[in-house]
Amino acid sequence: CGGTLYANEQAQNLYSHAKYGDTAYRANSKCEWTIRLNNSNYAIQLRFVYFETESDEHCSYDWVAVYDGNDTSVEPLAKMCGNKLPSTKIVSQSGSMVVLFTTDANDEKKGFQAQYELVPKVTAPVLKTREYYSDLQPHGSFRAVADSSFSFIQPASFVQQMTKRRWPPVRRPLPSLSTANWQRHPTAGIRRHNRYASAASVMNQMKRKRRRILRVRK
Repeated sequence: CGGTLYANEQAQNLYSHAKYGDTAYRANSKCEWTIRLNNSNYAIQLRFVYFETESDEHCSYDWVAVYDGNDTSVEPLAKMCGNKLPSTKIVSQSGSMVVLFTTDANDEKKGFQAQYELVPKVTAPVLKTREYYSDLQPHGSFRAVADSSFSFIQPASFVQQMTKRRWPPVRRPLPSLSTANWQRHPTAGIRRHNRYASAASVMNQMKRKRRRILRVRK
């Protein structure tokens, strides 16, 4: 088992072992397939048609792992085991994909069947700000006013942390009251702008307004 495969736009089958469908897979196996492509405008997509391996909560015995690229020492795109068919299609954007199948000494099962093919690479649209650029340092921040969105260009070693700022509500000032209005409507502009204020709070506001009016009269 294992080897190098080349993906194209027609779906091709990948089997866990040579006698898939007739016998269970072999114990103590380690199979590694590398799937490659020849067109950088495409990505490799893998989906499972059938899946059955030894079940384990942590996938420590018989398991399948899929990697983006050739390096199997990094975190995989997916790692699975058991008899539940993975419903998610796995896509590699790096130009190659590695499928690693490992089994232990006990409890061999039927195995798996997967299909791999090329799919158009999806590229997110780049929406520019109003020509604002920032050369960030580690732990730095960037602030810009954008028409719709903006993009960051960064080294692979940098990690973006996006934060959303909640702007405080705009508070409108209370309307000014003339002496005549105060006499006719002593609580105008209080309950309307602070409808949940307590009676004591309303009285305090009325007293302050009255003092201001008296000072103006003097």
